[in-house]
Amino acid sequence: MFDAEKVKDQCVVWIRRFFEENGINCNAVVGISGGKDSSVTAALCVEALGKERVIGVLMPCGEQADIDMAYLLVRHLGIKHYEINIKAAVDGILGELHGFEPSVQSRTNLPARIRMATLYAVSQSMNGRVANTCNLSEDWVGYSTSGQSNTTTVRSKAASASPRTYTFTTTSAASAAKAGDA
Repeated sequence: MFDAEKVKDQCVVWIRRFFEENGINCNAVVGISGGKDSSVTAALCVEALGKERVIGVLMPCGEQADIDMAYLLVRHLGIKHYEINIKAAVDGILGELHGFEPSVQSRTNLPARIRMATLYAVSQSMNGRVANTCNLSEDWVGYSTSGQSNTTTVRSKAASASPRTYTFTTTSAASAAKAGDA
């Protein structure tokens, strides 16, 4: 029988272990939308590391009607957070694409890719590691934007040449818990 608390505890242990091996005393940087994936990821990081080591990054693209959900989450968790509006970056890139019309896919996926670049900029500036907020079902069906929430330079215990570009994923934590590796 599935034991949600046991799996959650195994994920927390996995996150702690990841940070012990890949950045003692560094911060978890989480893109916060207010949705369930970023909420669960942020909550697991807070339990594993403490609220003082988790940084939430809210990244609207212009106006975001439901940004109050993201603020509700960061206030509830008591984590440091920043709002970085990515609209100017998206518009800037689209405005520089000359000689062809950007496809619908390009226009759709560009904000997600800029959000990931933003998370890495915050992470590198704040002694952090980017937390992957892509969920396992999205991984299984391939429903994600390359260079977005599925971007990971570290999926488990693997090391990276640059200690400031580590990323961890709670999907890997759940997989490790399921396999008994946590």
